[in-house]
Amino acid sequence: MDEFIEAAPPQDKSALMEAWKLSPELYASDEFKLQFLRCEEFVEFRAAERMLRYWKAKKLFFGPDAFHRRISLSDMSDHIFEMDHLGVNRLMPGTDAHGRIVVALFLRDLAEEGWTEEGFAKYVWYVLQTALEREECQKNGVVLFGDCRYLTKDEHDKIAIYRKLIKTITIECSPVKIKAAHVFYGSDVWWQCLFASAFATIAGIITNRAVIHVGSNEENTAALVRKFGISADIIPREMGGNVDVDSWTKWLKERRETEV
Repeated sequence: MDEFIEAAPPQDKSALMEAWKLSPELYASDEFKLQFLRCEEFVEFRAAERMLRYWKAKKLFFGPDAFHRRISLSDMSDHIFEMDHLGVNRLMPGTDAHGRIVVALFLRDLAEEGWTEEGFAKYVWYVLQTALEREECQKNGVVLFGDCRYLTKDEHDKIAIYRKLIKTITIECSPVKIKAAHVFYGSDVWWQCLFASAFATIAGIITNRAVIHVGSNEENTAALVRKFGISADIIPREMGGNVDVDSWTKWLKERRETEV
């Protein structure tokens, strides 16, 4: 892996080399490299490319003064914690039957006023960093939930930049292996016009592991339990499960107060 990094063009590895120099105990370690190797199934050149993208993106989002250290909630803007939409991206407790962590995204919340590209990028980055604190995430990967219900066509178009950020951070940069994606739509017909291209994008990255759900909460939950080993105890209440958003927002705010 180091050989591929060494052979990369200077402009592609400058952020990585700077981070290694400033925080070698964190980011030049074998443990950190192992996250990328696991994510890319130990294909070294792909792991190296992901690590290069990771550092380039992290420096872009957090700036030269913060990118080389571990990100904390103090790096988020105060107004994010004053919004009622901290549940837009959150981790579920526990794991599914395969030991994988569930990360839920509620895209309708992104259409609300208050989000900025920088603020949302930092928030998504932090959520994935928190997921990687759990060994199950590093070893077994993540299952993504994308809730597109209640999202109108205009709102879908409005949040295009946020959807691009989700793809960049979650799928292209972070050392997180996306094992499956479950996308939930309502009964509206507008999304069917976009279905082919959107689904092709997801399936092209997560081959044979992208599933579209269009049923009721009860039907969707039953399918997740029966077919995919995802119990109601790790499904958000908004989708018919048992996990309340208040537990997540409370945990975030408490962690913000105690995080160093």
